[in-house]
Amino acid sequence: MNSLIVGLDVSSSWCDAVWLEFMPAGALRDFYESPAFAECHRKLEANAKSIQFLVSLEPSVVILEPTRTYSRFWIDCLHREGIPVLKVDQTMIKDTRKSYGGTSNKSDPYDALLMVATYFQHYQITYYRRYWVRERPPEVAKIEQCLRDIGSFNKRRTQVINQAKSRLVYEFPAKAKVRVKKESGKLDPDKLPAWWAWACGWTEQGSWRIPKATKTKFDNEYAKAIAAGEGTGISEVTARLAQQICMWHQSEAMVEQELLSYLNLPEFDCYHRVEVPLGGYFRHCSLI
Repeated sequence: MNSLIVGLDVSSSWCDAVWLEFMPAGALRDFYESPAFAECHRKLEANAKSIQFLVSLEPSVVILEPTRTYSRFWIDCLHREGIPVLKVDQTMIKDTRKSYGGTSNKSDPYDALLMVATYFQHYQITYYRRYWVRERPPEVAKIEQCLRDIGSFNKRRTQVINQAKSRLVYEFPAKAKVRVKKESGKLDPDKLPAWWAWACGWTEQGSWRIPKATKTKFDNEYAKAIAAGEGTGISEVTARLAQQICMWHQSEAMVEQELLSYLNLPEFDCYHRVEVPLGGYFRHCSLI
């Protein structure tokens, strides 16, 4: 009896699922365009009902591309159900799509079928290591997720900062080039960037607050500039952008602290040490 193989092509809130027990005869594209394909294909929403449907198929393995946060729901749920998951290297799929289907154009249902074909061809018949993403320890996966989150937060915060600065050029020119600096090389979620916090009226957050002298300085600079006609004044839109900057700053700082907690685990202790020559001997020194 053949084992059932399920291929998933994951999108933001759903996925296309294709299940087969063996490779279809003839060209893969012909099978995809035949009525038989509809019998083994379904579009599934990202919810518990869809997971139970996949479990009911009793698959030997599920194949998908690790599309960052989109695939995480499916991978975590399937792992909890005890179903093995193989992750295909995304860089290898484009050429595979072209070789099987004669085109590099993406189609979600066809890509789900392609996951199954990739398993049969490059795992079961002839194992080809380059096609498969190695399962990493949970701690490493969490570090990777933190780095992705920090990169995303930083990118979005930079976009909002640039938008706010473009408005400050005529609203408050003296602060059109204001910068946010990290103190001691890292962010603190309980310490907002003072000027942007003042600009949105967010002068207090938890145990943090803008020092009275700093707030007075910002107030005086702003009043003097407006009185001299140097700017039209900070608008409500710019104030909301300043609030977003503070929130992105805070989100990045929270994830950065989470990242540091993982890096300080005993498993990574060897990566924090270097060997320093000392009198003909090597001495271990910690980097953190």
